[in-house]
Amino acid sequence: MRYIAKIAVTSIILCLYTQDADVRGQLADAPSSRQEFRKEKVLRFEFIDITKTKHKSKEFCGKVIVIDCWATWCKPCQKGLPELSEMKRKYNDKIVILGISFDKSLETIKKYLQDDDVGRGINYPVVFGPRLANFWDDVRVLPTTFLIDKEGYLRCRYRGYTPQIQIETDINKLLAEDRRG
Repeated sequence: MRYIAKIAVTSIILCLYTQDADVRGQLADAPSSRQEFRKEKVLRFEFIDITKTKHKSKEFCGKVIVIDCWATWCKPCQKGLPELSEMKRKYNDKIVILGISFDKSLETIKKYLQDDDVGRGINYPVVFGPRLANFWDDVRVLPTTFLIDKEGYLRCRYRGYTPQIQIETDINKLLAEDRRG
C-alpha cells in the first residue's frame, strides 16, 4: 500500500510540475500581441484570492473585467503591475481587476506583496493560480491579460507587456458599448 501511495504522490507532483513548466516570461525584445474576440464566449468563473475572498463573474455584471496573469519573477509583468493599479484608481467602480499569480508557491506571492515596492502597490485582488493556465486559454507567456466586457464576453487578449494606453483604449471602447449591442 505504501508503494501505491508513493506512486500516487509522485504522479501528482509530476503533473503539477509539468503543468507549470510551459509558462514563461516574455522576452525583453519580444513584441506583445493583441487579439480581439467577437461576442461568442461568455466566461464564468469563481476564484478565491489569497485573502480567501470569493470573486464570481456573475457579481461583476455591468463592469469591464481585467484578468492579469503574471508572476513575481517576470520582468515585463513588473512593468505592468503599477499601470494596472493606476487603472484601478482611475476607473474605480467601472472596472474589476483580478491578478492571477503563476508563482510556484503561495508564500512567494505573499512575501512579494508584503516586501516589494511594486507588490505593495497592488490595489486589487490576487489569486494564486499556477494551475489555471488552461482555464480559458492556453497561458504560455506572462504577462497575459484578458478583457471581459460588461456582459461577460471575452473580448480581448494581450500576450506580453502591453502599454497602459492600449489597455485603456480597449477598456473605454467596452465601457461605451450598449449592453444590448
